[in-house]
Amino acid sequence: MKRRAFLATLCALAAYGASPWDDLRRLVPLITSDEPQYPGAARLFNPRLASRPAAIARPTTAEQIADCLAFCRAQAMPFAVRCGGHSYEGLSATDGLQIDVAEFNEVRFLSEHAVRLGAGHRLGAVYEALAPHVLGMAAGTCPTVGISGYTLGGGYGFTARQQGLAIDNLLAVEMVLASGQTVRATPRQHADLFWACRGGGGGSFGVATAFEFHLLPVPETSVFEVTWPFADLDEAMRRWQAWGPHAPDGLTSELIVHAKGQGDVKVTGLFLGPAGHLSRLVRRGLGRDGWVRSLPWLDAFKYFGGGNTRLSPPWKAKSDFLARPLEADGLDVLTHYLSMHGDRAGKVAFEAFGGAIARVAPDATAFWHRHAMACVQYAVYWKRTGDAAQAWLRDMHQAMRPFVTGGAYQNYCDLDLSDWGRAYYGQNFERLCAIKRKYDPQNVFRHAQSIPL
Repeated sequence: MKRRAFLATLCALAAYGASPWDDLRRLVPLITSDEPQYPGAARLFNPRLASRPAAIARPTTAEQIADCLAFCRAQAMPFAVRCGGHSYEGLSATDGLQIDVAEFNEVRFLSEHAVRLGAGHRLGAVYEALAPHVLGMAAGTCPTVGISGYTLGGGYGFTARQQGLAIDNLLAVEMVLASGQTVRATPRQHADLFWACRGGGGGSFGVATAFEFHLLPVPETSVFEVTWPFADLDEAMRRWQAWGPHAPDGLTSELIVHAKGQGDVKVTGLFLGPAGHLSRLVRRGLGRDGWVRSLPWLDAFKYFGGGNTRLSPPWKAKSDFLARPLEADGLDVLTHYLSMHGDRAGKVAFEAFGGAIARVAPDATAFWHRHAMACVQYAVYWKRTGDAAQAWLRDMHQAMRPFVTGGAYQNYCDLDLSDWGRAYYGQNFERLCAIKRKYDPQNVFRHAQSIPL
């Protein structure tokens, strides 16, 4: 029996009360809730979020993904596509069929400086695979983040000011559409879909199965850290804003402000160059000597990635962008909220933009925020109840709105946003909707913040 006829048969059986899962398992590797591997396969990165899919599919081929999509459409069953499970709001979770692309783990070199990566990879595994070849790629530092969601949302990281975002080094995307067709989107083939995949977010157009990236020779790499006490936040912010977004392109940094009493004000970052040069840049830019160290490329990413990132307490985050330096009135608001106490651990991170990020026009890719000087990420963690902590976060985010652009980074998704389409995609939103209507006219791929028709 052909696969499509078989699917029609099992769906007809399900209408009479028979469970379709055993039959679907004949087409696609499947994990159901009665199996021991289910809790680990369903778990999300953020303990605030729960995931209880009816079943978890682990397809290994594009045809099996097409089978999953056909099954869900025939059953009118919701589904979600997952890679790393790091979605800030659990947008890769569902109570229907979870399509997990973890088994798409190919690494194939296409040339001396290009690689094809399966969509199921985590960033740490990618760096480990590239390291023996003395090659790297423009990407982030958290080792367990899935490459699919990270890339499709833009892909900011500590090499971005010199090497661009992940999408600026993307050569092609392979994707299974709602029809079951597999397409390869490039600047010449399905160019509109390729444009949308460069910052238009995941879960809206299809299931990505592979990405092709331009690779970069591994440079000499240095890392640094400079700290101030909370009382000197004004000085730290003034110095970093005048320096971080305008430093030489090889230096990408962030300023992190912890709530009062919970840690120092810290500027940290990565420099694609020798430690001696970085020391001079830090001293001139920040007015003090910092901790500076040369590290091999892979070790630098491990340094920023930390240890076991699955042990964090529940958390909630929000974001925005700076278009101009934060002045005294904005700093007063920030200081006020970070000086408040409660059952929470709060912080605000300012991530430097500029450099190669800004040399791409806002409408050249779906990533709109090219001209920002920094991305702002607000976060709160809690041990017991999260209601007061999240209220504090929302109040701080709202109070800071007069001093920021009102945008938001799509990879830091936030279900509190009312006009999220404009916040994430700016004037690119209408074009994304038009591409959605072309490639998914029945809105098969949808979640709480998927691109609408």
